[in-house]
This record gives sequence, structure tokens and C-alpha cells, in this order.
Amino acid sequence: RVQAQQDGELFWKITNGRGPMIKWGPIIKESDRWDLVNYIRTLKK
Repeated sequence: RVQAQQDGELFWKITNGRGPMIKWGPIIKESDRWDLVNYIRTLKK
């Protein structure tokens, strides 16, 4: 499911949270949030 989402969607969810997930935008700098998106992409391999 996560792998079917576009990078921008994942970034938005990390930044703004969703459901019980907290907002990481104020806590993690933008470049690190993009690094998280890229890391998530490696998990499918």
C-alpha cells in the first residue's frame, strides 16, 4: 500500500500526520523528511 503512493503523498503524510500519526513537519527538517521518503522506497527491494 505504501509503495503505491507517490513521493509527494508520503512526504505530506510525514509532514502533516494522518490519523494517529503525529506531525513531523515541525520536528524533522525538510531534507530529512525527503530522506525518509527515499528510505521507504528502498524497503520494497
